Amino acid sequence: MNSPSFESSSSNRGARAVFIALGAIFIAVTWALSIRAELHSRARGHGEMHTGTLRQEFAKIAVPPEVSPLHDIEVRAKVGIALVEDRYTGTFASHKVLESYRTNLVIQGWRFVGERSNGSGLTASFCKGEYEATVKTHTENGYSYYDFAMAWSDITIEECSPA
Repeated sequence: MNSPSFESSSSNRGARAVFIALGAIFIAVTWALSIRAELHSRARGHGEMHTGTLRQEFAKIAVPPEVSPLHDIEVRAKVGIALVEDRYTGTFASHKVLESYRTNLVIQGWRFVGERSNGSGLTASFCKGEYEATVKTHTENGYSYYDFAMAWSDITIEECSPA
């Protein structure tokens, strides 16, 4: 003989347990979203913090003679990355452009990492601390151009890792 108060008390306990579980889930989801937003904000800010240094480093490197920029310097910062780059055109031989950048970058404290074919030209890579610089030459249908870029990434490439 169950009394009516016992049955309603039992259903209240079940409702209370469900309410507590939903509350806990709400708190956990809210906490996780706030942590994610904070990490995202910090990572984006960190990328933006590097653009000033990259701009300064970029400005120290002389452009080889007989070339001119195709547009203004592009500066981008996203979550975990910062990039400063420009594209140049003119009358040049790929090896002369790479030689010029190799000399100027090394004078400014950059370390030459390597050079490889990129299909339509050559790519040379350099490191300075946590920063990477690349020079990519291209020749397409008799038209020559090259890209010069400096970047920071929160995923450090092996060659630029501190020793």
